[in-house]
Amino acid sequence: MTKAPIFIPKRSLIRRLLLSAGLVMALGLLFPALSLADPPDLEDPDTCVECHEEETDAWRNSPHGQVNSDQMPEAACESCHGAYLEDHPEQGYMQLTIDSSVCEECHTSTFEQWEHTQHQQAGVQCISCHLSHSQQFRLTDEALCSSCHEEETDDIFHMAHTTSEVPCIDCHVSTMIPQGVAVASTGPTSGPAAGPSHDFADVSAMSCIECHRDNVRDEPSSFTDMDWLVKSRLVAQAERVPELASELEATQQANKSLQTWVPVSLGLGLGLGGMLGIVAVLLLAYVSRRGSA
Repeated sequence: MTKAPIFIPKRSLIRRLLLSAGLVMALGLLFPALSLADPPDLEDPDTCVECHEEETDAWRNSPHGQVNSDQMPEAACESCHGAYLEDHPEQGYMQLTIDSSVCEECHTSTFEQWEHTQHQQAGVQCISCHLSHSQQFRLTDEALCSSCHEEETDDIFHMAHTTSEVPCIDCHVSTMIPQGVAVASTGPTSGPAAGPSHDFADVSAMSCIECHRDNVRDEPSSFTDMDWLVKSRLVAQAERVPELASELEATQQANKSLQTWVPVSLGLGLGLGGMLGIVAVLLLAYVSRRGSA
């Protein structure tokens, strides 16, 4: 009986089999690694810009978006919004905290200044004045203050400065702001700048000296130094002349109406009284005749 021939594979075929086995093993190791890959990192704003382009552009031009010495942004998306949720936005809802506690972690001194102020007691949060992504003011300096402080300040100091068209921030912002520069950033900056004190109630003496430098003297002030206050009050009262004139005119019109109605009312009263008197006399005469009869 003849034996079957023994098949001996060639070397090229063996190499192919070994390469195929190696590829299968490599893919087997790769798939678990891909399944355990980290979710997108919010430290890279390109992760968010696909959906939030407008917000990302505002952030890039803000103090938060400026690169620090470590070549990282001062504050990335994750710094304020928290860790990225893998199923966002379909399933992973990212809760946004709107109170000022989000800002406290980085802006410690500013938060402490604000924490015990009338603004904090009134519930005025950081984002009440600042846009969250650009850090710009929501309104211009004066409009921002007057949006809450609508009541007219009628004390002599406020009237004097209002008459001279002195902006609120010239006195109530302790840090001197250069001429033409807004309190909040309005464009790209080279890095985070020292902001003003967020107390806003106290007025620094340096703010007074900045404008009244020529009136500062070494000798004690005399009573005549108060003349400018008296003048300011007179000017403020003079500005009310048109308003007072309108009130006077309205009062005069009312007086004219009263002057017209007084004689008419008096005549009507006398006429009605006379008629009632005649009726009473006739009634008495009629009763007397009936009694005599």
